[in-house]
Amino acid sequence: MDAFVAEVVMAACKRPCSICRRWFMPHPRAGKRQKVCGRDECQRERHRRACKAWHERERDAVREERLEKKLKEAGGGGEVGAVVSSEAARDAVPLEVRVFIGVIAGLLRLSMRDAVEREVAKITLESGRHPLRTRRDGIDFRMGPP
Repeated sequence: MDAFVAEVVMAACKRPCSICRRWFMPHPRAGKRQKVCGRDECQRERHRRACKAWHERERDAVREERLEKKLKEAGGGGEVGAVVSSEAARDAVPLEVRVFIGVIAGLLRLSMRDAVEREVAKITLESGRHPLRTRRDGIDFRMGPP
């Protein structure tokens, strides 16, 4: 009777591999968690599926790692504000983002040019209101100290 019970228990523990569908006996330590048999092909496929699932879950982290790697390869050392070659930047950033950045950069350049022109005009206007000083504290301003 004990042999029969042992056989029933063992049969209850066997399960089909989720990849090859062959019946297998799970490892005692893994127990109910083991879904794949110990064959090399099934283990490789399980590993491939797990890696694929991780990459899908961690898509942003993977993209960030790739960008840091390209920055280091470009000589920037992966630091913020490092100089990056245009090829590395072009490869790291999608086309839509590059176009958007180009448009924003053009608008910033125009607004900066206008702001500088206004500031130059303001300084020129203000400098005409002040008298030209030739001496300061008894020292000739143009000649410097004795």
